[in-house]
Order: sequence, then structure tokens, then C-alpha cells
Amino acid sequence: MIRLKLAYRNAIKHRWSSIVLMSVFTIAVLSTFWMFGFSNYLDGVLVETFRDSYGDMVFFVNYAKRGDLARILKDVPAAKIVYEREVNAIFDNPKKSSIIRVIEITGQNRGAIGKYLRPAVGTVPTRPDEALLSEIYAESEFKVGDTFHITTTTPDKIINTLKYTVSGINRADPAKTVLNGFIVTEESMNLLVNSSEHVNMVYVYLGDRLGERAAVKATFDRITELFAKNGIGVKDSWTVYHPLDKLEIFNVILGAGRMIVFIVILPLVGAVVGAIVWMYSWRRRKEIWTFVSLGMKDREVLSVMIMEYVLIAAAGVVLGIGLGYVTSFLSDAGNVLLKFSITFRMPLIAKIGVGDLALIPVVLFLCVIVCSMPPIRRIIKSTPFSY
Repeated sequence: MIRLKLAYRNAIKHRWSSIVLMSVFTIAVLSTFWMFGFSNYLDGVLVETFRDSYGDMVFFVNYAKRGDLARILKDVPAAKIVYEREVNAIFDNPKKSSIIRVIEITGQNRGAIGKYLRPAVGTVPTRPDEALLSEIYAESEFKVGDTFHITTTTPDKIINTLKYTVSGINRADPAKTVLNGFIVTEESMNLLVNSSEHVNMVYVYLGDRLGERAAVKATFDRITELFAKNGIGVKDSWTVYHPLDKLEIFNVILGAGRMIVFIVILPLVGAVVGAIVWMYSWRRRKEIWTFVSLGMKDREVLSVMIMEYVLIAAAGVVLGIGLGYVTSFLSDAGNVLLKFSITFRMPLIAKIGVGDLALIPVVLFLCVIVCSMPPIRRIIKSTPFSY
């Protein structure tokens, strides 16, 4: 306890060197916080985004009635089956014409899709003649209040055209609104396809979380067989594991990023700390030799100095983690307003786990202890007042 008090007083007494060291620790922890946090976010958002968008599996089918699909899939072991519509259409306006994808907001998907809708300008559509545009498509060309026409083919092979008003510009860019996704209300989609019963998207959720690969594959094969047996044409289909498997190399890179932190960054920080400790220990050599002259053993002097640096490191850890949470919160809020959320097409957010919060300071403290012991020992072992 006495050594701890002495270490604390020394840290306060030599406040400028303590501030320098604390700044190094804070920057190291903040950098590691974001390295781990953004890696965790990307790792989790891949599964979360795909499941929010398409469930454990998705089937793009020819237009069919909800009732017929529900009858065909009534015995499928699924927690939830969602029927929606996504239509390809022609967008026409004096400023621009293009082929687009139109997505509806329904009572079933509002919670999931709502997590990705962040209108920077205007609002999410509430009326059947309103649409929310993705910023990538609307940037520098359209503003709230502009009008345009959408033309598509109904399930009865009739060409249908409706007039819309831009209700807002969406800054988020998830899988549901990539590039040219236009968001409309369910009522608007009913008018556009001239039907409230026909759907062309089937999303299957086996549970609240990602299902086991074998269970997902078995259910996927069974539904594919049922559709073929009942004459339901499937244009495209996949399970959530298909895109995740394609991104497996990306997950490997994320894991490699963590290894780089341990193999390169933190030891490098330790080396910098060792150099700083040597410089300040040399300047405090008279103080160290005085401890020795007063009868303190070498290991006692060493422990006092190590405690001092550990206390400074602890302050840097607390400050670094605190800044990590603050910057993550500000960044998350700024993703709606800042340009980089569209440039990188991924919100800049750090999600840190309890294990990471424990691991970061432990490794940092080890680096501090290991790298600060040699210079302090050298000062203690040298002949007093020989410098």
C-alpha cells in the first residue's frame, strides 16, 4: 500500500512526463478500440444485414398469390415466412431516365428495414404517391418535392405507370437500398402492381438467430422441391450462407487485423514507452539512487517505478476507452450527415465486446511492464552519480 501511494505521488509530482506517457497510452488504446470495434461491427453487420434483408434464405419467384404460397409452405419448419414484392421498373423524369428497383415497406419488414433508413433530407414515405430515393442515385439531381413517373409490368402483364413525389433522400446504403433502390409504401406497391395478393419474394426465417448450416440447407432444398412440384417458377434463390461464404476471405482479413494489433502495434507502443521511460528514468536517476541509499531493495525501487507507470497506463486506458465510446457515438450519429458513409458505403461504427475491453488493457499493461523494466534496472544497477 505504501509503495502504491508513493507511485501515485510520483506520478502527480512528475506530471509532465505522466501526461506524455498517458497520451501515448490513450492513443494506443483508442486506436486498438477502433481496430477491434470496427472489425466486430463489420463481422456482425454482414450476418445481420443479410438476415434483415433476406432471412435465412430467399426465393425470387414469379408472381404468385400469398395464399397459394402459404398453402405450399404450411408444413415447412420455419419461425417466420415473409412475402414481399420487389419490382424492376422504369424511372422517368425530365432530368433522368433509368431502370430502377422498387422496394416496399410493410408491417412485417418495417422493423428490419427501418434500421437502415436514415433520411438526411425529408422523410420516409407515408403516402402512396411518395418515394424515398437513395442518395447515390439522387445526388445532385433530385430534391424533396420533385416528381417523376415509375412504369412497371403487373402480374397480369399490363403496363402500369404511376406518378410519385420525392419524400426524402436516404443516406444509408444497405443491401435493401443499394444504388437504385426506391422505397415506397405497401399501399403504393399495391397500386403499382395492381394487386395486393401477388408477391414475388419469399423470405424464410428459421429462428431469431442465424440457423445451423445443415438445417438451413435442408429447409432450402425442401422449399425448392415444393416450388418445383407446384409449378412456382424460381428466378433466383440462395441461403444466407452463400454470400457469407463468398466473404470468408474478408473475415480472414478481419482476423488478421487483430493479429497485427498484437504482433506489431502493441509491441511497437511498448518500445516507444520503453524509450520514454528510459529518458525520464535517466532524468530521475538521482531520485532512484536516493531510494537505494535509503535502504530500499532493488526490487522495491523497481516495483515503485513499475506501479507508477501502470497507474499512468490505467489512466490512459480509461481515457482511451472513454474517447472510443464517445467517438463511436458521434460517428454513428454523423453517418447520416457525413459524406464518408456513402463513399465507403458502410457506416463507421465501433462495437466493442467485454472480452476486448478486458484484453486491451491486459496486453497493454504487459507491454508496459516488460518494456519499462530494462531501463529502470539499468539505472538502479549503475554506480550512483556516475553519469
